[in-house]
Amino acid sequence: MYNFSQNENSRTAKGEPDCVRCGYCCNKVICINGEDDGYGKCKFLKVSDPDLGTFSCGKKDEIMEREKNSTTPMFDHYCSSAFMNDIRNEVIRKIEKANKIII
Repeated sequence: MYNFSQNENSRTAKGEPDCVRCGYCCNKVICINGEDDGYGKCKFLKVSDPDLGTFSCGKKDEIMEREKNSTTPMFDHYCSSAFMNDIRNEVIRKIEKANKIII
């Protein structure tokens, strides 16, 4: 089973789906903290693992510091777009395949 976003400081509500950093939300719309790269994508969103198809935000630390007391932080909360999200499902499939040990 994957556990991509949670860590000892995670605020993901128990039973809610984890964020797997598939980039779905950020690729749908540029958030209030982002900037258009001139092609309709956020210039802070970067591919973090091309094999898994995961992304990272270049402003994550800054945003997390600003939202440290928020009950609904932008990061490390849960996946709000898990239902019928084929992009997320593909990332999960790749994570699970990568975690399999072949003897």
